[in-house]
Amino acid sequence: MAAGAMLSGGITAYAVSEAAPQKVTRASLAEQSEWTIMPASGGSTSRLPNSSSTPFQAVSFRLDGLEVDQTYKEKVTVTYAGETVPYSIYATSDDEDPDNKGWSIGTTPDYDGVIIRINHQVFTTPGELVIDMQPGAFDTMDGDTSPAFHYTYSFGQEVKKEIKVIKFNPEANGTVKYLEKVSILFDVELIGADQIFCDESKAESITLTKDGSTDAIKATGVAYDESAYVEGTLPYSVTFPQATEAGEYTMTVPAGFFWIAPDNTSKPADAIESGVITAKFTVDPSVKTPMQNYNVVTPEQAPKEIKSFDHVSIDFYDVKGIYMADDAKITLKKDGKESGYTGELTYDWEYGNMHTAKVSFYKNGEDATITEAGTYDLTIGAGAIRGDEEYNDEITLTFKVNPSLVKEYTWTATPENNGKADLPNPEQNYTQITIRLNDAQTVSYDEWEDPNHDPQYGTEIKSIIVTYDNENIKAVQNANGTDEANIGWSLADNWEEPEAIIRINNKIFEKPGKLTIEIDRGMFTVDGSNPFPAIEYTCSFGEIAETKEYETQVSPDMSIDKEYLISDFEEFKIEFLNAKTAEPKTVKDYDDNDKPIMREDVNPHLAVASVVYYGDYTITKVEDAPHPTFIIKFTDLSKMDASMGGYINLSIDEGSFVLDGNQKAPVISQTWKLKRLKEIDKSWQPSPSGDIVNNGYGIFANIKFNGDETLSVTGYDKIVVKFNDTPLERIKEADADKDGVEGYWTEKNSDNALIFNMVTKQFMNKDLTGKITIEIPENVIYISGEPLGAISHTWNIVKPRDYTFKFTPGLTTEEESKDESKIVNVESLSEIIIEFPEAKTAELNNRFDINLRSNDYVAYGATAPEVEVIKDAPHPTFKLTFDPAPTVETQYRLVFYYGAFYIDNAHPSKTCTFVANLQKGSGVDGITADKDGKYSVVSLDGKVIFTNGSYDHVKALPKGIYIINGKKISIR
Repeated sequence: MAAGAMLSGGITAYAVSEAAPQKVTRASLAEQSEWTIMPASGGSTSRLPNSSSTPFQAVSFRLDGLEVDQTYKEKVTVTYAGETVPYSIYATSDDEDPDNKGWSIGTTPDYDGVIIRINHQVFTTPGELVIDMQPGAFDTMDGDTSPAFHYTYSFGQEVKKEIKVIKFNPEANGTVKYLEKVSILFDVELIGADQIFCDESKAESITLTKDGSTDAIKATGVAYDESAYVEGTLPYSVTFPQATEAGEYTMTVPAGFFWIAPDNTSKPADAIESGVITAKFTVDPSVKTPMQNYNVVTPEQAPKEIKSFDHVSIDFYDVKGIYMADDAKITLKKDGKESGYTGELTYDWEYGNMHTAKVSFYKNGEDATITEAGTYDLTIGAGAIRGDEEYNDEITLTFKVNPSLVKEYTWTATPENNGKADLPNPEQNYTQITIRLNDAQTVSYDEWEDPNHDPQYGTEIKSIIVTYDNENIKAVQNANGTDEANIGWSLADNWEEPEAIIRINNKIFEKPGKLTIEIDRGMFTVDGSNPFPAIEYTCSFGEIAETKEYETQVSPDMSIDKEYLISDFEEFKIEFLNAKTAEPKTVKDYDDNDKPIMREDVNPHLAVASVVYYGDYTITKVEDAPHPTFIIKFTDLSKMDASMGGYINLSIDEGSFVLDGNQKAPVISQTWKLKRLKEIDKSWQPSPSGDIVNNGYGIFANIKFNGDETLSVTGYDKIVVKFNDTPLERIKEADADKDGVEGYWTEKNSDNALIFNMVTKQFMNKDLTGKITIEIPENVIYISGEPLGAISHTWNIVKPRDYTFKFTPGLTTEEESKDESKIVNVESLSEIIIEFPEAKTAELNNRFDINLRSNDYVAYGATAPEVEVIKDAPHPTFKLTFDPAPTVETQYRLVFYYGAFYIDNAHPSKTCTFVANLQKGSGVDGITADKDGKYSVVSLDGKVIFTNGSYDHVKALPKGIYIINGKKISIR
């Protein structure tokens, strides 16, 4: 017969956590029902703790995922048999010293709870142990506080002995990858000073049966299993031939297999025996085994970048402990090649458990930190790590090192952040707040220079904001003084220590209140090149009146699964569920006659599909409601365009309502999803639409999308940019000016355009020609959440060229107009024909880039024309019509701004100005050609000047009076 280990219910097992870490929020901590309290509250045992078994009785309060920070003994009371038990830091000692007779509190080994240990000298007689913990008896790393606990347990009481199973491992009714071992954990508190035994030789009587099968799998062994021990239990493990076939299995232990006895000499005839024990399990070969479940604790894996790393920590959170193989195979490759680094497996004791592995790196036999840029693949060979009798599969992890990354820091504060402090001594001039950075060497008060900021626009303005009791505190030269000029805050010299020191004049602290300090990221420089982190610090000074937590309800009800129409929001109902009274906050103001009045200052904010509502609103109190209720209506809401969907958000600032006379209403914020009514526009256009003109300052190509949609890019590295069919390397904008760097960089602008910038030395050559191709695979671009198909476009790179303008009637260039005798005279400027003789194609870009005006701007203000394309012309021709037409006889200028026309699918027209004098009856424009389109000119004395001449011949005549095609004409 096999005997179990002689364990006492008072032993505290230093077991490790069996669950992956998870955060527990303050709001839910008190509501958690999964607290594990051992021994269970309300229980009893016949034994009395004594020094022969353990020097103390332990009671633990645990919650998976918790990470306890500090304990507060003043919020714990312990009594036994009606007597108060004093606190003693020596409660765990086995000495019979009276000073040890007491209790102590500490964290569990995994920091997932607390243990209260009561010295054995307390338990001299039977009695009831009572532990009362007030809220906040311990807090967590996340700032959460513990709920209240009332715990009782009786010692020295007669307990009916029985064999009771507390749990199975794996969990009954759970799913496993395979089944070959089941641990049965018995309640040790129900057997008194006795133990549980079994006949190991009869292991085959324990069976494992698959549902639907008549063949039972017989156990191959059963024994006490110390490795399965959990506090308050006595564990046995049953082993079977490995069951891997998918299905449901039932383990059956026959009645009488286990019994209770004081020793293992023989089974007493009147022994208390176990009944039939059964447990069901589901085998699913596709589920992960405990060793296949792990978290890479540090560093962050690709695709995220890290600045450097000297080790990798991996937490196998589903096993109790791990063991390293002596011949573990560890390799580290850089960019697919051998890196020259070796790795060593050890425990990572920083996390206080035995299930976190650490791979440290060495080079040439010395500790190494990997800082060289590249992609590193770490491979841990199969079988390198064992946990719970199982070995790991091969593990491959990838890390991307970028040594130019900016380091981020954590911080601590004195006085403590979110802490409390007494009102400062008024005899002292100032109170000092010190923000100290962890893992930093120096802090300079010089503002951090962001290496990636745009030099044209500079960096964002940084600031420090200090408030007390919601009032802004001004910055002063020196807060250490008693004059009016000293009342404020100032920075104190930190002597380059890794800290920022803020001093606040103590005249600020005239009454209890909350101090807040907000420091923008990058306000200071850390370790020469890194930004000081963003700081949000608070500390309460003096006894502040307790603030009541108020519950609010907003209607319409919000459902994350429902899409709403804008018409669903005719009004919003705000209810303060646990307030007795509520009124909108009022502030002092002045009416139209400058008389002081009090007005509402509620200011509800509404945004529809990212557009802020600036219309009118009304707030009406609902009379006879069961609790304070208000209706808010936004009168112009229906006019807002919600066809693109998105979200509608209502938010009301803290304190906009005054509750119960003096309490601030909490922030109210709720968001509803709007139903999209307009079809998603997935169209795109290349820009430029034709060729790319190389002006010698870089090549730029755009892919434009609808600006009203939401554009997202999931993989810039999948986009291919080619020059003359050769792929270009994607580089960083900051590297474009570096010698030897060639390629392109990409940005997404606010107009929903992807811009491909080629501004390296290769593309700054004004003589460069060729072609640029951009290829974007499908599912890389998403438009308003929907994937886009593949995109491909090619542009020709061409050199710039100029084009001449030809006008009818003829106009004088601005340069020629400097000689007034060359300025042409025209009878009308209502219509002007413009031709581009050298061009194959031309298109109007913007008619407002063309205007006609009088020289003085008075007779005729700048007017843009209507533009008509003249079809079937031998070259690109347009008619400009000005309505109303100029009528005052004076000098006019026709101006074309840059890019008014887009010529030959590539070239923007240049900026140019043309001049003409409007002189009605000047004759030239009013002359009619003969049937052959020719002109005959005779002087007044009858001399024939020319026959069959052209219009240009007529325009070239000197000033005077002529007979042209039989009509008397004056040329001026």
